[in-house]
Amino acid sequence: MTQERIGLVPGPQAWRLLRTDKDGASEAQVRNTLGPALAKMLQEANDSAEPWETIKTLEGYRIGAARPIRVLSVGRQAEPLPEGPTLANRQDGVGNVVPTVAGSKPWFVNLDLWWRANATNIAYPGLRRDWLGRKVYGLNGADWTLDKAVDLPESYEQDDPGDETWGDATIDQWGKRIKATAPWIGAGYATYLALGAAAAAGAYFWWKGKQSV
Repeated sequence: MTQERIGLVPGPQAWRLLRTDKDGASEAQVRNTLGPALAKMLQEANDSAEPWETIKTLEGYRIGAARPIRVLSVGRQAEPLPEGPTLANRQDGVGNVVPTVAGSKPWFVNLDLWWRANATNIAYPGLRRDWLGRKVYGLNGADWTLDKAVDLPESYEQDDPGDETWGDATIDQWGKRIKATAPWIGAGYATYLALGAAAAAGAYFWWKGKQSV
């Protein structure tokens, strides 16, 4: 099976990544280094001249047209992916190579992502650091590589978390609330003004009465 490249099609898919343990990273560090690694893996699909912005979220990341990316699990044991057609499988080899990561007890990271752009493809994900510490492509003794990817069925699309950031969603939510309560706010404000005017008029006539005594 030749799978030097992996497809990215509009909608959801799930990945299981392998990460090296040679640096002694904790689970939190694995999560924190995931974003930059994914940004490098997905950069080939970026058709703009500017690097994609990587935004950390409560559940994972938003990276360019992959939004959101939700981290499902991080651990030392491979967790099963949701059911779906296989897009790529490390065990089948990439060309004449079976990708590996450095170390003896790698981390497994399960995630799902929603691709919000036209269908495209990228090189089979694999990253290592060169002698200058730069992230470069590599599949043997890598720091990160793809273990397996599946295309998720239409039933999964019903759980689409949407394309908004948390901030946008919050603003929209408050905007809807304000719009819904606007008539009440208007009525209350009018009543407040009327009561204020009545009180002011009463005070004026009381003062005039005191002046005439």
